[in-house]
Amino acid sequence: TPKILIVDDDPSIRVVVKKALEQLPFPIETHTAVDGPAALLAVEKIHPDLIVLDIMMPGMDGFEVCGKLRSEVKTAFIPIMMLTANPNEQGRIKGYLVGADDYVSKPFSVLELNARVTRLLHRTYGLT
Repeated sequence: TPKILIVDDDPSIRVVVKKALEQLPFPIETHTAVDGPAALLAVEKIHPDLIVLDIMMPGMDGFEVCGKLRSEVKTAFIPIMMLTANPNEQGRIKGYLVGADDYVSKPFSVLELNARVTRLLHRTYGLT
């Protein structure tokens, strides 16, 4: 069962993403974190198979979290999907340069989010 960590400072977005992912055609285990430092602690504790990571968070933003995860051997290959309310090209480029695997803009389509999550899990782990 894939473990997915949802990181967002907005509790309603965490709930919406969790509910969306529960519609995947295979069982998953979801975990949440409210900010960057909590995300890094959760990654150490639960070893997620995929991270859905908000960019705009107070303190440590998603770019910093992604960069820290990519700099550590044990977390460097976890698929990271950035979630953003500001989908400008410069932000996407910065995300890709720090190591994001994919981008989804808020508001998002549940079907698109789930298709992208399925693709990342399939590509990385062979899950369908």
